[in-house]
Order: sequence, then structure tokens, then C-alpha cells
Amino acid sequence: MVDEPTVETGKGRIPLDDLGRAQPGMSRLMAELAPRIWYLCYAARAGSWPLARYYHATSVSLLRDTVLLRPKYAAAVAAFIATELRAVKDAIDAEDLDRFEVAYDAMLKRTDRYHAEFNKPFIRWRTPAAPPPDLDLAPRPGDRPA
Repeated sequence: MVDEPTVETGKGRIPLDDLGRAQPGMSRLMAELAPRIWYLCYAARAGSWPLARYYHATSVSLLRDTVLLRPKYAAAVAAFIATELRAVKDAIDAEDLDRFEVAYDAMLKRTDRYHAEFNKPFIRWRTPAAPPPDLDLAPRPGDRPA
């Protein structure tokens, strides 16, 4: 009989297969992504470009992590990062709000198409109508790029 591999959790050992099944699916991962995109949007609109850069970077990082857990989305995520999120980043780097709004709108439209592609056409995320109440979005003199 072969022993099943286990991992230590700090509270005991669990089988490796159980750890794999416990990993979050796309719905949980997207629930982490949505606030980052919301914050990124309002940071850019407030002219807090270093904060917008920060939330862009954390969004890309989270998306890259998703493909480790859900490899079937790897090609779509890579394309999204290389096109829509790249256009958003370029607008942020240029500190150009008009360009940002165009890129951001295109990004949202693309997410709707991805949801439809992956058989979830009923998911159409939209940016909340108000800025996040828990974050000071005002740019500060001396803010450095993230």
C-alpha cells in the first residue's frame, strides 16, 4: 500500500488531493479581483496615478495566480493581460484620464465577452457608481510611482 502524500497545515496533516480540491475557483478569485479593479478606476479618476499603478499591478498578479489554480483559463488570461490590461496600464503610465476611460471601457466590454465565452453570459460586472468609501484617493505631493 502506498501512503498518500500529505501536507502540514499548522493544525494537522491533510491529504494533498484534499488541498487541491480546497483551492478557490474562479468565482472566489474574481471576488478578490473586482475590488482591485474598482479601486484602480477611482484612483485614476482622482488623479492618484501611483495608487492606480499599484492596483493595476496587484490585479495582474492575481490574474497570473488564477491560472495556476485554473489552467483552462491560461490563454484567455494571458491575452487579457497583454491587451486590455496593457492598454489600461499605458494610459495610467501616461497619466491620461481620457485615454484611461477608453481603455477601461474596452476592458469591461472584453470581460463581458470572456464571461460569455466561458458559459457565464449572465455575469456582467460593472464598476460601482461611487468611489470606495474606505480608501483615501486624493493624490499627495511627493507620491512616487508604484
